Amino acid sequence: FRIKYKVFMSNQKLAVYGLFLSLFLLAYSSNPPNGLTGAPGEGTCANCHIQGSSGGLGGSISISGLPGTITPNATYPLVITVFNNSVPLSSADRAGFEVVALDGNNSNAGTFSSPGAGSTLNGSPKNYWKHSMAKSFGGGGSVTWTVNWKAPASAPGNVINMYYAGIIADNGNNTNNNDYLVTNSSTGSIMGATITIAVTSKKNPSCNGGNDGMITVAPSEIGRASCRERVFRAV
Repeated sequence: FRIKYKVFMSNQKLAVYGLFLSLFLLAYSSNPPNGLTGAPGEGTCANCHIQGSSGGLGGSISISGLPGTITPNATYPLVITVFNNSVPLSSADRAGFEVVALDGNNSNAGTFSSPGAGSTLNGSPKNYWKHSMAKSFGGGGSVTWTVNWKAPASAPGNVINMYYAGIIADNGNNTNNNDYLVTNSSTGSIMGATITIAVTSKKNPSCNGGNDGMITVAPSEIGRASCRERVFRAV
């Protein structure tokens, strides 16, 4: 009786451990931690997912919609795609991702908004866009998510870097073993400020060659408050 009891208790512990591990992995499949994009000073999905050789897993990750030249304060619809190049395709089960946008000082740049189905936003001061639920390949070649990103008014070095990482999970026993890591980055240059000049008032010289003429202009810069008016007089 005692031997059977000990075996029973051992099986209970294994069941509890297995349940805990399943809940842990399920939580990360729907809510991965911040800071796993592969950006400077950050880890990747490999912090939690163990890469291995479960078969012919393969693929890549990319973002479309970010132009090479970025307009200050403009909003861009972005699409992130995890491509499944596994052999066969059915050896890959599902995928997830995480993205962050940084300026030349590796500080947060711009604002993500309106995450599409299966994705969410989280974090401050760095704003992360990531999957809220890993998507199934269903035997296909890719899965996608969408979001809007608003560019900042300016950025140190006039550079925006988007770093992103993803994981391709094998079609196995629903663990984090033998998965495949994919990473990438995209870079854009934010446009310099555009200055416009508006004439607010003017006074013509009283006679030809006179120096009592005057013009007042108000310069303004896109993305910043208007500059002070300037008065120019004829000399």
